[in-house]
Amino acid sequence: MKLINKLSFKINMLILFIVISIVFILSSLMIQSSYKLLTQTLGSTALEVAAVTSATIDPSEFSNIKTSDDAKSDFYHTLQEKLSFIREKSGSKYLYTIRKNDKGEYVYVIDGSEEPAKLGDVKKAHEEYDRAYAGDSFINNKLHISHEYGVLVSAYHPIVHKGEVIGIVGVDYDVEQGYLVLKEMINNILILAVMLAAFALIIGFIFSKRISRPLERLAAVTNKISDFDLDIETVDIKAKDEIGNLTKAFNLMVTSIKDIVKDTKRSTNTVREMSKSLFSISEHVDTQINEISKAIHHVAEAITEQAYDIDKGSKQTGELAESIEKVADSITAITDVFSQVYNLNDRGSGAIDLLIQKSREEDEAVKEAESNIKDMDESSQKISVILDTVEQISEQTNLLALNASIEAARSGEHGRGFAVVAEEIRKLADESAKSTEQIKGLITAIQGRSDKAVKSMEISKKIAGEQNRIVNETGKIFRELSDTIKKLAENIETIEMLNSDMNLKKDAIVSMIGAIQDSAEEISAVSQETSASSQEILSSVNQLKEHSETLNHLAEELGEKIDRFKT
Repeated sequence: MKLINKLSFKINMLILFIVISIVFILSSLMIQSSYKLLTQTLGSTALEVAAVTSATIDPSEFSNIKTSDDAKSDFYHTLQEKLSFIREKSGSKYLYTIRKNDKGEYVYVIDGSEEPAKLGDVKKAHEEYDRAYAGDSFINNKLHISHEYGVLVSAYHPIVHKGEVIGIVGVDYDVEQGYLVLKEMINNILILAVMLAAFALIIGFIFSKRISRPLERLAAVTNKISDFDLDIETVDIKAKDEIGNLTKAFNLMVTSIKDIVKDTKRSTNTVREMSKSLFSISEHVDTQINEISKAIHHVAEAITEQAYDIDKGSKQTGELAESIEKVADSITAITDVFSQVYNLNDRGSGAIDLLIQKSREEDEAVKEAESNIKDMDESSQKISVILDTVEQISEQTNLLALNASIEAARSGEHGRGFAVVAEEIRKLADESAKSTEQIKGLITAIQGRSDKAVKSMEISKKIAGEQNRIVNETGKIFRELSDTIKKLAENIETIEMLNSDMNLKKDAIVSMIGAIQDSAEEISAVSQETSASSQEILSSVNQLKEHSETLNHLAEELGEKIDRFKT
């Protein structure tokens, strides 16, 4: 197993991360507090020095120092000596005064340093100078570290004359010793952090081993079980925590698996022997059932063929009887039909006369409908002309509405109401045009249908003339048909007498054939049931044979798998 995947490694890394995080946070807080204490304490000292120095300076005399000649005055030298004295006694590294010139640059006035700057030398501007020149005392809480000046903390105090800031006293306090102490403390903190991390790793290693060692032993035993090796000893761990409880449960599980495997082996051997015996018995029964089934099958085939022949004869006899009955029914029906034909012949003659009369009336109605359709076609054409006129009017109205909208737009605010009216008129013209188009479409459709109706009426006139001719011929045919029906009725009476005698004889034959068929059907049904039963038994035996073979195969597979376990 890779080191990174081990539980002990993960625990060590977690403890190390927590310790390093805590040490980093505490170290940062300590360093920030020490840095802040160093800058504030020494910065306050520097500010006090700047305030005292500002109080010793006469503002009126200070404001008179302007040229290089003024730098030769007694006041200038005296004040410079004071600044140098204060610098030495306070432990400051630099003590100086500056002010703004006419160009807005900060220039030296009096410098009490060991190597003083000259009057009028330009000093690089900083934001701190602007704040002090605004009348506020200021401490720079940041250390200035450089190879040239060392480690400094600065403070600035304004020089006020008659309520106006005329200069600044600047103090650069040397804090190199404090800074060295701070650096030494940071180094000590880093060393302490490394020592704590090492100590945490050692503690974490011991702690993780106490947790991971029992789990590794359980994992080793589990790997053996996965290789079907149950010949293992119980894991002996004396811990009383969750890992100890897990180990006890694991030992109980292994013992239960051993017992289950042993019982399964015994049961598998028993099933294997029983499946072999069952397979042998099923093969023997299968052979005997096959022989019985073949014998029954031959008997059933012979009986079925005989029953088929009898059934075939019975069907033919039944068909003959049905034919005779149908003939009798047909003769009776024909007799009834001829009675109806007599009546229908009389009614048909009257209907023909009535049909001739209706044909004449129909001819007159067709002529009248033709006249009405022509009138309707002429009216639709007139409506079409009117619609064209309406369409032209709507187009003119639309143009007038458009012109009115344009004029209203030119009129500005006074023409807005007129524009609304013009727009409504245009909408009405558009709706009228749309309605006109719809009506024209309907009129066109009506005209098309009228043309079709005129043509249909002309065809109807021709058909009506032909119909009158056919009706007259039909009347002649009805009279000839009446004479023929009378002759046919006499022949039907003779056929009816012969059919009655034949119907009596066929009833006796049908009864005899029916009795023979019933007996044959009973014998055939019994033989078929016997054959079907034998087939079902044979199918069940085959299934039993297949199941026993499958059971034997599964028992062999189960035995092979169980044998893989070492107990």
